[in-house]
Amino acid sequence: MNEERDQHSSYPEIFKHVSPREMQVIYLLILGRTTREIGAQLGLSPHTVNQYKVAVYEKLHVKGAVALVRHAVLDGWLGDIV
Repeated sequence: MNEERDQHSSYPEIFKHVSPREMQVIYLLILGRTTREIGAQLGLSPHTVNQYKVAVYEKLHVKGAVALVRHAVLDGWLGDIV
């Protein structure tokens, strides 16, 4: 867990308040995974995944998965996440 936190601290400022679990959800969304697929991979219910998605969208100031992917590509987040 400390290793995850150490890695997390090297992310750009925009990810400062994003938890390691939220980063996992972001990564899987960028890969095009559905809510159910993310839940299955992370051992979460679809409802919980949706809660993470809402939190991520609010923290990153995006309106949905498409905007998230757009920012990831255009703002160069991919290298920091993947």
